Amino acid sequence: PEIRIVSFDPEIARQDVAKAAGDFDPTAFSRVNYEDQDSPRNSIFEPGQAETRLFESGVKQKTALGSEWSASYALSRIWDDLVGRTLPTRYEPVVIFELRQPLLRDAGTQVNLAGVNVAKPNYEATLLGFREKAEAVSAAVMTAYWRLVQARRNVQIQVDLVEETNKTLKKVEGRRDIDATDVQAKQAATYAKSREAALLELQKQVVDVQEALVRL
Repeated sequence: PEIRIVSFDPEIARQDVAKAAGDFDPTAFSRVNYEDQDSPRNSIFEPGQAETRLFESGVKQKTALGSEWSASYALSRIWDDLVGRTLPTRYEPVVIFELRQPLLRDAGTQVNLAGVNVAKPNYEATLLGFREKAEAVSAAVMTAYWRLVQARRNVQIQVDLVEETNKTLKKVEGRRDIDATDVQAKQAATYAKSREAALLELQKQVVDVQEALVRL
């Protein structure tokens, strides 16, 4: 789960790089405008009613220097009621190319590429962070695994010791009427109990290490 959580960070940072670089992508645009004029006529040389319809479509792009160019095609349909107009309805096509270059503010690659230059190191840092977390978790898993192997081996060794101690205790108790004293019998019993207690502790360690490994 820890690795999966940090695995989202590199993709988010990569999208931030794409977002910063997307400011320099070409953009298509369109514009539609409609104007309707109806005013009292003050002169025969002025139209009283006029109607203008404009449609424009083109492409624009921002460069790393801060300049922006655009190329578009516009078509206007103009109608008016001017007296003496030979063609009351006229069509005016226009091809437009425009270039804007800031001189001081927002000019230069250092300003316009700042977003990209900041996003790229952040992306690399998130990749390194993901790798660090993956290696840390992997190392913790391997450490916990070998601790579990060691703990189980210690339990087996302690089981053997308990069995041997119990055998010794039985031998001492069997020789109590021959040459074994009560002190020796009690010492053997104490050793047996202490090793049984150590066995319980080692078994608990096995459970603890196993749970830690499962959590990882």
